[in-house]
Amino acid sequence: MSSLSAVEEVVVAGAPGNRWTNEFLNAMRLQTDPEVDDIVRAYFDSFPSEAEGSKALFALKRRYIDEWDAPMPADLPPAIRAFFDKPVDYPDWVDPRRIDIASDLFMAYGPASIVTLLLKSATLFWTNPAGAHAFYVAQIFSPESVSRRMKLLPAFMLNFTLQGRLTQTLTTWPPKNNAPGLPPGVSIYKSRGIITVQKLRMAHAIHRIILTLKQRDPKLDWNWARFGAPVNQEDLSQATLHFCFSTIDGLKDLGIVQSADEEEATFMAWKTVAFLLGLREEMQPRDVADGRRLLEISYRRHAQGTPEAAALIEEELAVVRRFLPWGYKSVPAALMRYLIGKETSDMLKIPDPKLVLWLFRTTRWLWKGHKLFFYIVEWLSPKIIGWADVNRKIESQLKL
Repeated sequence: MSSLSAVEEVVVAGAPGNRWTNEFLNAMRLQTDPEVDDIVRAYFDSFPSEAEGSKALFALKRRYIDEWDAPMPADLPPAIRAFFDKPVDYPDWVDPRRIDIASDLFMAYGPASIVTLLLKSATLFWTNPAGAHAFYVAQIFSPESVSRRMKLLPAFMLNFTLQGRLTQTLTTWPPKNNAPGLPPGVSIYKSRGIITVQKLRMAHAIHRIILTLKQRDPKLDWNWARFGAPVNQEDLSQATLHFCFSTIDGLKDLGIVQSADEEEATFMAWKTVAFLLGLREEMQPRDVADGRRLLEISYRRHAQGTPEAAALIEEELAVVRRFLPWGYKSVPAALMRYLIGKETSDMLKIPDPKLVLWLFRTTRWLWKGHKLFFYIVEWLSPKIIGWADVNRKIESQLKL
């Protein structure tokens, strides 16, 4: 009898009848997002030098792409404007009813979901050396930017998880014809969530260029043989699935258990986000079980600790600690270890505050078994989400 588990056998040899084979996933590591890559590459190449092209890309990110609620600049390059103006052609499997259920779930448990995303999903993805290297080189989690990125995550979640944020409608204002076949003066109004996710998609295309340029330190140059393409199809899928299942499983670890239908609704929302991010149809899992299978296979194909991952985690924890009183500084690392598990935590060299972690485990019966945490979150969440959404709108308006 084989000493490998069923999943490990798939990873090593490719199980008969399983589409997530090594051969297929290796091919997906060379595939990116041609539609948006071509637009961004043409803009980059329109400048006389790499230095000027890079400067223009960073300027575009800073004033529009990285600000989820920033209005479209009047001087945005025509091809980029056309991408954001173009209506979304959703595939038939997108189910608005399930997305609405996921929206209701976020309204009920949003703050807890964001905590699990901050401390679990990104950390798990950094077990992928390509993902950790990309984040590290792009300085997305440098000490100066970690705090800003952590503030942007709740806004990102609000933009696509609340009711109606992934819909689009016909409108006569503004008076422009932004898609072939529409009557004169009729436009498509794309809700905030669609634009937000599409901004992230374009940011990925920008980073594909930046990451593959020569770095000041040659050790940070992109290694195509080791990593495949930057933000390739397998890595995009793995990152999105980590966000999806970190929400479901992280809430469960905190005493908030979703039904099978609710899990499928959460999965549908993240699957739709993956589509908007440019994930190819052949990389889309069919359902929760298929998604878990793909995530487990991708995780086992790549999981290892790296210096980049350890540095990113250290910076993330340092930022979180700044928001806590002195006596609670070790709580984020303990909660991260609790959510991720000992094996992966040791791999990533996450600090091990044994006393706090012991307290988490010994009081689990109170906030998980008796659902104390569940009742507190259920009461507070709508108030917090409503406040955050209103204040985000106010902040956005003040920037105009």
